[in-house]
Amino acid sequence: MQALRFELSKLKRSEWRDMRRQSLYGDELPVPCLFNSGSAISKKGINAIELTHETIALVYWFIAGRGKQFVSRGGYTIEQFRDTPYCRSVLNQDQLDYVQAKIELLGRSMFSPPPANV
Repeated sequence: MQALRFELSKLKRSEWRDMRRQSLYGDELPVPCLFNSGSAISKKGINAIELTHETIALVYWFIAGRGKQFVSRGGYTIEQFRDTPYCRSVLNQDQLDYVQAKIELLGRSMFSPPPANV
């Protein structure tokens, strides 16, 4: 009986993690991915935005053994830099073209005035 309780507990944690990773809006809506406009510093690490030529990413920097548990339990890839205790994990990432297209699509439909009748 105890083994079954343990298995049930593992399944519930797994489902909870999967649920936390899903989009609040669903994939069918043209809502842009949301990223912070800056970084946040806490006792356990730093959340930051990293831009490359083609991508935007929300990343979490931390010192090995001190990071928040959701990173190691959530299935994120953790990259530790050689000969240092510093680690980096990408929490969310998208192509800049894709984000821009979604913002433009949403912007036209919600924030732009209707076209004038000519």
